[in-house]
Amino acid sequence: MGHPAPGRPPISEGSVSGFWRGVRLPIRAGLSHNQTDRLKKLIMSTNEKLSEVLSELARSNWASEQRPVLLSNLPPLLLEKLPDYKDILGDLSLKAFIKSSESDSDYRLIEHPTQKAKLALLPKEAVYEFPKTTGSFTATKSEKNGEKALIDFLRALKELPPSDLAGLQIPVHIMVKLLK
Repeated sequence: MGHPAPGRPPISEGSVSGFWRGVRLPIRAGLSHNQTDRLKKLIMSTNEKLSEVLSELARSNWASEQRPVLLSNLPPLLLEKLPDYKDILGDLSLKAFIKSSESDSDYRLIEHPTQKAKLALLPKEAVYEFPKTTGSFTATKSEKNGEKALIDFLRALKELPPSDLAGLQIPVHIMVKLLK
């Protein structure tokens, strides 16, 4: 433990907080302001290093593929370039770090308009729009209820004796109505 600088009181545990993008320093009692300043610079330089690597990944992927890097693909890429990136993040998620640092960096995080879990990193100046998802079909709650009604109806028919089923005719438009 160092001694405080002349004329300055010692810094107590946790008295320095939020100096850089919400990072909270685990300051031990008795650190001088000089030691605290050095610790701030060290943390800032590691955060800046992570920002530089994120910028590099965003720029290189954009240059080669004209697409952003999906957030889910970043961890293995970061491990290659900066093995201690998780230590730099501390308690922050990668998404939170990117959101908090994008104003000071040359990258930004974008979110798919309908798939909130689909996040991507791209250069700040790049223009990108996620492709529209036309091939996928997601049933609404009322459609699922209609499907359930039709299945329940067919299960009820299954319980009828074969003699009753032989003469039964159900128009298709009735079955389609059950789906709605």
